[in-house]
Amino acid sequence: AKIDRLEHGFLKGQPFKTLLLPGSSLCDLAKVMFPDKLVMLKEHFRCVEPIIRFSMPFYPEPLVPLRVPTAQERLDPLLVDIYVEDGQREGDKLNPREAEVVVEEVRRFVEDPVLARVPGDGRPRTIGVISLIGAKQTALINKRLLDFLGEETILRHHIACGDSATFQGNERDVVFLSMVADPRLKQAQTAAHFEQRFNVALSRARDRIVLVRSVTEEELNPADLKAR
Repeated sequence: AKIDRLEHGFLKGQPFKTLLLPGSSLCDLAKVMFPDKLVMLKEHFRCVEPIIRFSMPFYPEPLVPLRVPTAQERLDPLLVDIYVEDGQREGDKLNPREAEVVVEEVRRFVEDPVLARVPGDGRPRTIGVISLIGAKQTALINKRLLDFLGEETILRHHIACGDSATFQGNERDVVFLSMVADPRLKQAQTAAHFEQRFNVALSRARDRIVLVRSVTEEELNPADLKAR
C-alpha cells in the first residue's frame, strides 16, 4: 500500500515508471535510457572457475574467471555436495535436518586448524550461509550457530546468514547453501527471478561452496534450477 501511494504521488505520467518500482534495478533503467552505451563486463574476479561456472549461462557473453588462489589459499575440494537423506521441509520454508547438517559442517570447519585460517598469513576464513528458499531457514541456522559457536567465533569468521538478497554485493571465502526443498516440493524454479537469486547465491563464495540438499537430481524437473 505504501508503494502504491508513492507510485501515485511521484511517478504519475512517468514513462519509465515500471523501471523505478521494486523488482527493477538502476541497471535495468540505464539499459533503457542509454541503449547504445551498453558495456558488458566479462572479467570475473571473485570466484574460482569451478564455482562461477554455474552462473556462466546467465550472461550473454562468456565470463573470463581471473581468480587463481595461491597454493596456500586453495581449498580442495572446491565444490562439496552433501545429501541429507532424511531431510524434510516443514511449514513453508524450513528444513530442520538440513539446518542441523549446516551447523555441524560449519562447526567442523571453524574447529579445524588447517581449514579455519589461511595458511601463511593466519587470516580467519570468512563464512556465509545462504538459503535458496527464503530467510527463515538461515534465521534458524544463525540462532543455532550462536548457541553452538558463540559470538566470538561468529565475529572472528564474519559468519553471516541470509537469503540471496542479503548477500547481494557481498562475498565470503566459503559459502554453505541450504536448498531447503524436499522431494514433496513439486514447484520447479525456472523463472527469471529465480535465475537472479540462484546466480547471486552461487557466486558469493571465493574458494569453496558447500551444497546441502534433501533431494536427488532424479526427483526434480530437469528444467529446475535446483537440478542444475
